[in-house]
Amino acid sequence: MNEREHDEITRFLTMVGKGSLFEYLELEDNASDGQVEQAIKTRRGWAQGQQANPKYRSEALWVIKNQRLLRAAMIEHRADYLSRVSDRDVERKLEVLALFVRGTLASGTLTPAGEQAIFDQGRNLELPETRIRALIDELAAESKLDENEAEPFVDHYEALEIPPTASAEQIENAYRKKYRWARTLSDTRRAQGIYGALDAALRDLRDPLRRAEYDAEYRRVKGGSPAEPGAAAYLPPPIDDPVSHFSAAPPPTHPSRSAPPRRDRREITEPPGTAPPVKATPPSLTPGAPPPRDVPRPPEQLVGRSTLGLDAPSEPNLAKLVLSTPAQVGVLVGKRPESVAIRLRQEGEGRVTARVLADRDWVTVEPGRIGADQVEVVIRATIHPERMNRSRGSSVVTIVPSQGPRISVTLDVDQQKSGPPIGLIVGGLALVVAAAGGGAAWYMNQEPPIPPGVIRVEPDPPTAIVWAGDRLLGEGAVDVPTELVEAGPVTLKVELDGFKDWKRTVEAPPGESVLVQPNLPLAEPLTFAPARGLEGTVLSDGAGGRTIARYPSLFSACAAPGTSVSVRVYVAFGGDVKGVEFVEPEDPPKEAVSCIVRGLSALTIPTPTVPTDYFYFDHIFEPPPQ
Repeated sequence: MNEREHDEITRFLTMVGKGSLFEYLELEDNASDGQVEQAIKTRRGWAQGQQANPKYRSEALWVIKNQRLLRAAMIEHRADYLSRVSDRDVERKLEVLALFVRGTLASGTLTPAGEQAIFDQGRNLELPETRIRALIDELAAESKLDENEAEPFVDHYEALEIPPTASAEQIENAYRKKYRWARTLSDTRRAQGIYGALDAALRDLRDPLRRAEYDAEYRRVKGGSPAEPGAAAYLPPPIDDPVSHFSAAPPPTHPSRSAPPRRDRREITEPPGTAPPVKATPPSLTPGAPPPRDVPRPPEQLVGRSTLGLDAPSEPNLAKLVLSTPAQVGVLVGKRPESVAIRLRQEGEGRVTARVLADRDWVTVEPGRIGADQVEVVIRATIHPERMNRSRGSSVVTIVPSQGPRISVTLDVDQQKSGPPIGLIVGGLALVVAAAGGGAAWYMNQEPPIPPGVIRVEPDPPTAIVWAGDRLLGEGAVDVPTELVEAGPVTLKVELDGFKDWKRTVEAPPGESVLVQPNLPLAEPLTFAPARGLEGTVLSDGAGGRTIARYPSLFSACAAPGTSVSVRVYVAFGGDVKGVEFVEPEDPPKEAVSCIVRGLSALTIPTPTVPTDYFYFDHIFEPPPQ
């Protein structure tokens, strides 16, 4: 199973509020393959009867469409799937524990009692102690609990690979060059560390006053001033391989290389790539006053120049997700589920992936994961009023990106009471009275409002699944929701196992009705034939014939008037038709062959749970009655 299939399962489980497919089907993780197969079949039968029920429509259509995916996860790749379920469960528990750890670290120190409380909370969540310890260390580093300790000295000239006498222009050019090189690295964590080191070097060396302070510290640590001749003798030898220069294991003779970037304690921590603020000239460095004894005078070419006069380097434009809709939305719902569109867009260089979560079980989000290939993203947050315990409530939808800050959208939901508002009834009566008293002429002179456009999709085969963007509309003939039509062009996608996907962008202007009839081409012919040594089982309960009879439109043109076509149909274990053998006549018309093969490819035949290599049944296609 690939990552996309696992993400699809996670999205479905989020929608139904379950932790795994085994929990959804009420099975133990060690259930036999036969028990799993029977549970999947039973659930499919339930889903076929719930397609018209608005409460369970989305769930039912997913079950019908993803029979193969259910069997792949729960039977063929069970060990891999259960491992991912366990990892996802640990990740969710770590997110819960992280909130507790951050609260404990809010005071800036971690006491033994606080550490013990964290471990107790982690054990209650059934987390291993190694993961708890790793989380404490990670969040303690973020909180900088050891701020009172002296920070190791970092050689910025070494990080930029320039001499200490480099000019401002050379510093900026080196920064750009190293930044471009870091962006080519496949290890994103390593690249982020290099970005931080380069940004720290630029902040300290671009400002003349800050550079003077840094050079004084450089002189104290290295034993010479970078502005003096001979200072280069204190630098490490040239590095030929820039990749090994930034490796995680620096030579022991330069322990400061692996130290974190130098931070100015007098300033608020800045994100990577942020230009430093322009500082006022300290009294000890005002024109005409001698510099402090331990601080060398800045180079002549930089004295008196403001950082505003320097050409700022091209700062890295890192990829991030940006919210295009309000961060707080009020939603009025009735008895039926209502959806809210949350729109985001990718900005910057590169792409960001993200997970989408909702903190209430009466809110489902679709999709549950944002891929790197999505530039404009629309998330559908669906409110299910029947699951709410109160008439009012709030839910937070959180987007957790692979980089950058989290994005939160608050949904303030208010359930509308049944029946029309009294004000609406009174207003309607007033309109009737006004019309009777002479107001009817005013009403008749008004232009009638233009109704919204309508898009209707009627796929062939009629068992195909229809999508509008990331929103599942259902199986067979469907109407695109009005709010999607009014928003502009709609990207329609129609798919069905055994057929090639159909995709097109459609727009319906106000007042116009657009009919779309996608005709899906076959992905592969039904060429299976039983080989010697394979054992088949006949479907003797009429399941094949009953399934064919449910879709008469698929086979209405398969037999010419006055003739019939007899076939033997071969079915795989999961119910997909894999082959068809024409018995009589042996050489039927091409039109009949094409019609029968296409119709059978669109069906899923119910099969029993018995050990066999394949199933088969015989059927006669009769011409329609005259």
